Amino acid sequence: MDNFNRILQIQNDINLSFVAATYYQMAMFQNKDTEKYDLSQKTKKNEYLSLALKIYEQTKEELFVLKCHREFLMLENYPSKDECVSILNRYYKYCQDQQIDLKLIIDVYQRIGYSYYEDFEYEQALQCFIKTVLYFPDEIRYQRIIADIYIKKKNFILAIEYLNKTLKLTTDPKIIVDCYEFMGSEYFKQNDFNIALKYFAQSVQICNDSNDNIQFHDDTFGFELKRKSQIATFDRIRTSNYTEQIQHMMEQNITNNNENHLEDFIHETIFDNYIHMGNLCDGDDDKALYYYTKALKIYGSSTKLKAIRNIESTCTSKINSIFQSNFPYDKLIKDIPSIFQISKLKKRIEEENDLFERNYFNELKQNQLAKLYSHIGNIYTKMKEYEEAKLYYDKSIRYYETFPLLFHLVIADLYSRQGFIIDAQQPNDTGFVTSCTEAEELFDKAIATIYNNDNSLS
Repeated sequence: MDNFNRILQIQNDINLSFVAATYYQMAMFQNKDTEKYDLSQKTKKNEYLSLALKIYEQTKEELFVLKCHREFLMLENYPSKDECVSILNRYYKYCQDQQIDLKLIIDVYQRIGYSYYEDFEYEQALQCFIKTVLYFPDEIRYQRIIADIYIKKKNFILAIEYLNKTLKLTTDPKIIVDCYEFMGSEYFKQNDFNIALKYFAQSVQICNDSNDNIQFHDDTFGFELKRKSQIATFDRIRTSNYTEQIQHMMEQNITNNNENHLEDFIHETIFDNYIHMGNLCDGDDDKALYYYTKALKIYGSSTKLKAIRNIESTCTSKINSIFQSNFPYDKLIKDIPSIFQISKLKKRIEEENDLFERNYFNELKQNQLAKLYSHIGNIYTKMKEYEEAKLYYDKSIRYYETFPLLFHLVIADLYSRQGFIIDAQQPNDTGFVTSCTEAEELFDKAIATIYNNDNSLS
């Protein structure tokens, strides 16, 4: 610091840029002893940076102005996104003026953009993604998220524009299905029912025609649909019905936390089924070992199972018998990867995983179709084509009723929509009493669906 001070004593005789650089280096010198970097050092750094910045602004050295602002930002423990973007905008302009590649800056814009988006600050997110898409015009994800922001901002024209831009950049069926669905929804909001119907119909067709290895999106019910598909991979299932057991559990008010207890219950069900199937493999050690090791793996990941199942009698002793060994269960769990190196087991695992994936992807596909059918039903209702509306609501209900515990609110809503359809039709014909009764039955069915599947109301 003494050398810096000697330079400053003659600052009137030296170039201003050199003086600014001296103050800047004095600020950086405060960082050297990181273990003793205290409040007083931060204060000094702030003071020296302010002096450096003032001179750099006089000399119009934009790069060093930006470096000072960056250091100011780092002095704050948690600088705001707005402060970061403010500096970033100046870097952006500087790089444009100097014809410097913008990629690193754009990468920061898109990261901050996602942060704004997750915090529901859509206008700020939009500004970040607009800059991003100017640099990456062919990146589908940025076009898609801009479209989504415009949908949330209820800007119909720009939402459709960016959905169309997304469509031009992709051949991915799941993205196309999503875009057509959103376009249909946007036209529906504008009461342009014929165009909305066209896009929903295109979405349905592409979804129906897609291969079984396409994974459609459903973040809301991902956990439950995965478990539902996993149950479907068992080639033998015990006599008790899976859905009825869950229904009974909910009716008995066993849990106040449905999701956690549902997960525990399904783990127990899968574990018991694997043990049951292993016990049925008389004389086929490879097949039995396959099922027992799968059960062991589930056991190792479930705290609840460890409390309620005797792993020694149900599983460990049987595996040790096959291998003529005497390993404890934790040793066997650790060695599961080496157990699965056996070629027959590896093939069986691949077959089961393939089956599960097909079941799961098909579940997501059917879920996507059910949502689309519901949208189409809404359009026909608005168009007062009630028979068509009822037809599509029925299609939607048929899927959702495959897992009524999960989708009971959706099912109830669809029943009520059908009731409104009946109620909205001509009241003056001779069948009015019958129609009125049918509508009441559908409303009653909707209410019963909610009460029968939601123990918080009982």
